[in-house]
Amino acid sequence: MKSPNSSEVDDEHNRTLYVRLPHTIHNMDEIRDLFAGDIQIKLPRQSSRHCHVIFSTVEEKMKNLKEVRKKRINDKHIIACPPKVKPEIYKKKIEKKTTIPSPKPEQKITRILYVTNINQKTKANAIKKALGSCKSVTFLDNIEKDVKQAIVRFSDPQRAVEYLKKERPWPVLDGNQLVIKPDTRKQKKKIPGLKMWDGDVEITDGLKLDEINNTKDTKEAAKKKKIHVQNDVNIQLHLSISETSGLTDDICADCHINIITVKRATQQ
Repeated sequence: MKSPNSSEVDDEHNRTLYVRLPHTIHNMDEIRDLFAGDIQIKLPRQSSRHCHVIFSTVEEKMKNLKEVRKKRINDKHIIACPPKVKPEIYKKKIEKKTTIPSPKPEQKITRILYVTNINQKTKANAIKKALGSCKSVTFLDNIEKDVKQAIVRFSDPQRAVEYLKKERPWPVLDGNQLVIKPDTRKQKKKIPGLKMWDGDVEITDGLKLDEINNTKDTKEAAKKKKIHVQNDVNIQLHLSISETSGLTDDICADCHINIITVKRATQQ
């Protein structure tokens, strides 16, 4: 069912009267008896004392308006007048929230790119030759069995940017078109070390814990070796005193220590 146009609504409004009785309207015959001619009656859904009467023409409406004002019901006036114009109800337009898209981060100028979809037969020299201005090609551990991946370092950063923006066509090697992407690996940040004194070892930048432990182990081993050599010297000295008579000057070849033997004491 088509909704009426605004012109049709205005025409019907001009041919309509608002009628109010002194009592509740029970049926439409009470209204028809008050007016003459062809009329259309619109009652509210709930029982009420008022209604709207639509006439065929505006002239019929004006004639009936004069006549109905002269009539009485139980010595009470009948209220009849043109209906009030209802204010137009405008549907609130749901304003769409205008969201400003966040700007895309600019691609950082980099010399290092990630290249995939490399044929298993393709060599590093072939990739260097195809890409041009390529400094090094390092193949990664194969995640996919069919193709290889590599980290490519360019000597010219502008060449790397051109490949990322697809300003240069991606080369085809051994039947596979290379796929070039930015290197998204997390770069390790160098944290400067703290300089402190740990008794025997001075911890400085770049000195790792393993190196400190190795230094301590070396010193402890040197101490043990020194004690071991001293014990050997004492044993050798004891043997020399017991076996020799008189003063001799021997040199131990192993420890390079002069062993001076003392003349055995005369028997009492």
